[in-house]
Amino acid sequence: MERLTGQEKGLVLGLLAVIVVGIGLIVWRHTDGGAATGAVSGRTAEAPQGPAVAEPRVEYPPGPPATITVDVSGAVWRPGVYELPAGSRLGDILARAMPFEDADLDAVNRAAQLRDGDKVVIPRRADAARHAATVGLAESHPRVVDINSASERELEFLPGIGPSRAAAIVRYRRANGPFTSVDALERVPGIGSGIVDGLRQFASVAGVPPESPEPPGLPEIPPPPPPPGGDR
Repeated sequence: MERLTGQEKGLVLGLLAVIVVGIGLIVWRHTDGGAATGAVSGRTAEAPQGPAVAEPRVEYPPGPPATITVDVSGAVWRPGVYELPAGSRLGDILARAMPFEDADLDAVNRAAQLRDGDKVVIPRRADAARHAATVGLAESHPRVVDINSASERELEFLPGIGPSRAAAIVRYRRANGPFTSVDALERVPGIGSGIVDGLRQFASVAGVPPESPEPPGLPEIPPPPPPPGGDR
């Protein structure tokens, strides 16, 4: 074989270098370098985006409370403040407060729905009876009866005045004219000071001036003394 000259060796080495570089470029483009280049190219091709806009926050009103607080007192063994589930009824709190035996449960609605902050007072049957008696007394005895214009029926509303005394008052009024004061009822036969004192706050004499005491009489003037020396 013939030996290559120095010039020929340089050409061969140059050709080998070009081949090696070409193979290296091909390998690099199919590995991380190519992927990175493609990624950079892809980002460059994307359209520019504007600033991010925050979405409005919607606030919803709070829902109903899960529990309610109720104060119970009156005719119960366990009065106090109770925390109950929302939507509880009066009967639910009565089961925990334990009513007395004489509690007037007919006066309350055990099916009533409770609300947060309610105050429940359980009455006794005796309280209801006293209230009814008080109402009956107030209805039976009106605050004021005009004894000068009231009929016999209206006069019977006065304490201590029955049908016979009412008739006597009307007869006396017709015979003697209107009463000038409540105390003047003592002039009616069958009515004394005790009865008048009992009805005084319920009676009046509207439209009639009160009695005024009679003016005192003039003092008696003695006759003049006789002249000295007697009669001539």
